[in-house]
Amino acid sequence: RSYAPWANASFPPWPRPPHDRASIYEREAAVCAVYPVWDSQIGGDDMTDVVYADTIVELLRQSTSVIVDAQGNERTCGQVLEAGQRLAADFAAAGLQRGDRIAVQMHNSPLYVDLLAAAAIGGFVVMSVNARFAPALADSIIERSGARLVIRSADDLPEVSADQRNFPDASADDRYAIFTTSGTTSAPKLVVHQQR
Repeated sequence: RSYAPWANASFPPWPRPPHDRASIYEREAAVCAVYPVWDSQIGGDDMTDVVYADTIVELLRQSTSVIVDAQGNERTCGQVLEAGQRLAADFAAAGLQRGDRIAVQMHNSPLYVDLLAAAAIGGFVVMSVNARFAPALADSIIERSGARLVIRSADDLPEVSADQRNFPDASADDRYAIFTTSGTTSAPKLVVHQQR
């Protein structure tokens, strides 16, 4: 689909926490009022295809959406969830524990999406490192993050084939991802995000 008519326009601002359903509906209504094409192409009037979830795992379980990668390959959220469960079990078998940080320095790819799902399932925290950072800067960020595992390609995945495991349910307040600031005024700072 092409959303070009409004691709460069500014959207009404997102409401700030709490992100309750009412405030999300208000924003959706505001976007649809300004950009009628949004209403007709995404969701329609009844918003029946919108999924509300407190955690990434819950979102993947409930969603019927299809994820399309840059090459046009399609996977359902259920398939991503299965891949994430296998990776989470492998990470746990390799000794990673809930709350451990995994640094990921790679371009967007299906594996990156699977790693994000694995982190949500296993309670790991993804330290996202920009793939374009100079090696010295990337290494500094990874060191400061305290990552127990660094993944730059599929070759860096643990070489175990673990059985499926049951992980405790994630909480919306669980730490999930760490991103860096731009580093304009000093070294990039680490910013922790929760599953919420």
